Amino acid sequence: MSFEEEVVKSLDSTKELNSFQPMRDMVALARGKNISDKEIKSKLLSLFIKYYEEGENNNEESRDRADKIADLLDEMDYNRV
Repeated sequence: MSFEEEVVKSLDSTKELNSFQPMRDMVALARGKNISDKEIKSKLLSLFIKYYEEGENNNEESRDRADKIADLLDEMDYNRV
């Protein structure tokens, strides 16, 4: 499964469980696969841009995904993940 697919799966789980934990777990799993934080942040940032742009076209689901990715990037910056 590609990193983008993992992110989407985690985002969907986050919505279903009403918890942010699946996103944190996805980051931990990526780190376990020796993906650096820099690479994770880069991929998350490109996904954020994609979903943000889709959200500007009144796509509520994409807007929610962009918000969650932004929250995760903030957590990573403050070393909470």
